[in-house]
Amino acid sequence: PADCTLMREETLGPVIPIVVVDSLERAILLANDSDYALTASGWTRSAERAERMMAGLQAGVMTINDVLYSYGEPAATWSGHRKSGSGQHHGTPGLREMSNQRFVSFDTLPAEAPAFAFPYDLAQTDLAETAVRYLHGRRWHHRLRALIRLIRMPRFRRRVPVRSVLFSARRRVGGPAGRSLRSRPAGREHRRVV
Repeated sequence: PADCTLMREETLGPVIPIVVVDSLERAILLANDSDYALTASGWTRSAERAERMMAGLQAGVMTINDVLYSYGEPAATWSGHRKSGSGQHHGTPGLREMSNQRFVSFDTLPAEAPAFAFPYDLAQTDLAETAVRYLHGRRWHHRLRALIRLIRMPRFRRRVPVRSVLFSARRRVGGPAGRSLRSRPAGREHRRVV
């Protein structure tokens, strides 16, 4: 019977209950009427029935004409649904589940604060606008003028080592406007500070 213990609870053993149904829709309805849904497997030669099973069966893993392929495929996630299992295994979601993502920052440059940190006042607005002109000025002399203005700002000097800006500015100010910072010769380390 459909409400017996074997049909309502996870067995996790070598037992396969078989229920005869009149239609695919009835089979999907009975399969989805469970608190557990770790995996579902459908067997058919019909592509239409396979599509219907894949769309209708609610399980963490759904396979057609196979039962173990997804577990052996490293890119496929293995996840429980409802009360079956917890979390995800395998694939990118599994790696994320088993890792503790965090952000770590270590600023080796002595400064009072990051260049665009609080307080957000008129001086900070002026610093930001000048930095944009330095980074994105249309002509080299506009960028040079913005760089000189940045270096003269007391807040900028307290927060950004001017020497690092000057060394990165040599290529930025003198080069063509369309030149990317990535077009520098390989093997040289450059920092973009602002």
